[in-house]
Amino acid sequence: MQFKLLLALGLALRLLTAVFSEGYWHPDEYFQIFEPLHFLRGHSLELPWEWQAQIRPLLQVNIYRVLLWPFESILNPFNQILFTRMAMGMASAGAFLFWAVSARSSGFLNQKNFERVLFYWAFLGFLPFLAVRTSSETAGAILFFLSFGFWEKLKLNPKRFTSLSFGFLVALCFYLRFQMGFAFLGLGLWILIYRPKILKDHGLQMATGFSIGFFLGLLSDRIGYGNWVFSPWNYFKANILEGAASHFGVEPLWGYVRMVVTQYFPWILFLFGSWLLFLKNKFKSEISFLTLAFFVAHSLVGHKEFRFISFIFWFSPLFLAHLEGTLATTWPVLWRWTFRIGMSLSTVYLLVGFFPIRSEMGFYRQFVNRVPSGSRIEVAEGTEIPFRAHGLALNFLGYKGFQFIVSDGAGKPESHYSFSKIHLKTEHCKLLLVKNEVPNLPFDLDELIINGGKIKQGFLYECNNSQSYKAQ
Repeated sequence: MQFKLLLALGLALRLLTAVFSEGYWHPDEYFQIFEPLHFLRGHSLELPWEWQAQIRPLLQVNIYRVLLWPFESILNPFNQILFTRMAMGMASAGAFLFWAVSARSSGFLNQKNFERVLFYWAFLGFLPFLAVRTSSETAGAILFFLSFGFWEKLKLNPKRFTSLSFGFLVALCFYLRFQMGFAFLGLGLWILIYRPKILKDHGLQMATGFSIGFFLGLLSDRIGYGNWVFSPWNYFKANILEGAASHFGVEPLWGYVRMVVTQYFPWILFLFGSWLLFLKNKFKSEISFLTLAFFVAHSLVGHKEFRFISFIFWFSPLFLAHLEGTLATTWPVLWRWTFRIGMSLSTVYLLVGFFPIRSEMGFYRQFVNRVPSGSRIEVAEGTEIPFRAHGLALNFLGYKGFQFIVSDGAGKPESHYSFSKIHLKTEHCKLLLVKNEVPNLPFDLDELIINGGKIKQGFLYECNNSQSYKAQ
């Protein structure tokens, strides 16, 4: 397919995924970004423990703060997050394509492999989902591919600006997600072994660019936390030396291999296999060094989650292009069946990205659109409370200052709730509530009281004709 057509299809899929994949893949995608953003906008609220320990870099939060500033009074928080997802999708596309074009110019990719990489970038099922996440994992991947694009240019035609830009982006990438340092350690080892002359001739410019970017990271933390803080050390101290990360679970050294085989069969296992084939055939490539270093370093850490190593699979278009080049010429029949099965699985993953990650987000959006600001909502003990998750309040989303009060005064409501999809029958509804079926509820336009009852299917809302309705 032509470059422009693949580009248009890839961008369209990322925009569609940004629109429909509402919610967060992991709580950190929300609580480590948008709650601190809400706090820095001047709101008083409770924040995760990482804020008190000052272990999280705030560069991404401050970037979003600047990005969303013109829209703060125009868009509600739901649409601000949507805008951010769309921006991440476009930025990730630009960064990956910048690297691919630079790699073609440097000779790392020939024209045939460039076309293959672009095809898999456009159609590979889970890449649009990863690309539009507002997490530090996605932000780190974007900055990595930007820096790696300058690395390809540096190999081809070393210039002072290219060296400075490479070092600058490496520092920013590290400050967006500290774990990206593992990938750059692998790249640095490759440079020492195979291209030490680049380091000798341009090391000073790269170090200068890195210093500038690193200072911006420090300055961003100073602006956010209100004092000078070295968050990389605080992060290492809390999670590794003091073992905070192990409180969330510990896996053995081979945990990621077991995770890929047992939990992500067959699609991720297939991609994992294509990566191993790339390592075998292209071990002297810098991509082999940096992805292997990234994987080994994460394997040595006890707490493991698939999202931690998801960066490796951003290179899946390259791994699959290599697989195609290997199998298509030697075992064409095997490749045809592999391609058909693989793309069928990819389509399934692509369609998954067109559904909300967290179904309650639709309820929240309807709630804030219809419930007056500052409404006092008194609920019975044991009722699941909106705008709370994982023991914390969703203050950024519940920006209208709703008050959820336990009826017997037992204290703060707890977390862990779920909601059904909402199908409103009228545009004149004043109040919404969680899915409880309780007869004869006493409704008031500014106060809603639940007198008890078990959580069942459906939910209740009141419209301007003073009748209560149940939607299934």
